Amino acid sequence: MGHKVLLTGGGSGGHVFPALAVGDELVLRGWQVTFAGRPDSIEADIVTAHGVPFYGLAAAAVLGRGPLDKTRAALKIAVSAFSARSLLKKLEVDVVVATGAYVSAPAALAARTLRVPLLLLEPNARPGLANRWLSQIASVAATAFEQTAPQMRCRCRLTGVPVRQQFFERELRPAAEPRWRVLVLGGSQGATDLNRKVPEALAAVVGQLDRPLSVLHQTGRGKEAETRSLYASLGVDADVVPFLDDVADAMAEADVVLSRSGAVTLAEICAAAKPSLLFPLRIASGHQVENAAVLCEAGAAEMVDVTDSRTVAEHLGRLMNDDGLQAMSRSAGRLSRPTAAQDIADEVVHLGGAG
Repeated sequence: MGHKVLLTGGGSGGHVFPALAVGDELVLRGWQVTFAGRPDSIEADIVTAHGVPFYGLAAAAVLGRGPLDKTRAALKIAVSAFSARSLLKKLEVDVVVATGAYVSAPAALAARTLRVPLLLLEPNARPGLANRWLSQIASVAATAFEQTAPQMRCRCRLTGVPVRQQFFERELRPAAEPRWRVLVLGGSQGATDLNRKVPEALAAVVGQLDRPLSVLHQTGRGKEAETRSLYASLGVDADVVPFLDDVADAMAEADVVLSRSGAVTLAEICAAAKPSLLFPLRIASGHQVENAAVLCEAGAAEMVDVTDSRTVAEHLGRLMNDDGLQAMSRSAGRLSRPTAAQDIADEVVHLGGAG
């Protein structure tokens, strides 16, 4: 019947796409791939659209909750772990791959009770709470930064973040007319401050540019109407969408990317070799700041506080009116890890006893 892997995680597309990249590589090697996450969630939609069988497992966040809510969340995870145990036995899973976040906990705990090997994907410089905790029971963690390993309690392998092959393969299509093309990404959930401040900053630089400006802005579901209205009131040509199904194609056509600095998005930016202006989310222990700092130190990006639209406009105006973007693009490309998915798949195969 072949070897079988269960991928698990969620909370955002950023947690799901790296797992699917590894899953695609394992399918090429003859493995059967399934996915477990929250029912009625963004990960369920993404995974199902990708053609991978999806199984729902209940879970709730613990971080940032009061004592009573923490207790309820822990109980929900514990109950869900029993369901996950039954699922792993039913599917005859050989290896579990967890991408972090609380959604991973039920399947990861079930793997421990069944002595099924557990591989963690940790894309951030500073690992999240869930992965730090799960590293106590994991067989190995695949990491993207050297400084991550000392913070984990299992063996670590530096692999980089697995990115869908499309990001490496897309070629820029010639435009019908020369335009500055800007891609704005706030993450799959969207970011209110980006949605409000970036249009203001872009409007401020339009008159400084040597050619027309065209913007593609991903707002997050349910947030597109307000942002579309704002661009229109500012007189900026913008295509505003709630979610991008093909980020690889959109990134290939962009001259510069304006984005949060989630680790997976940064890996995609580097795979596409794109210069970027980064607006790290400064909560959640500041891990996005540390992620962005790696690109900035390499000369691949600049980091700025998005709440100050005037400063954002100054950075944009300078970037888009000098010759530095090509150098930033080359620096981003040098940071990419094209073999990450293959390297992690090698670990899965080893854990599953298939190689």
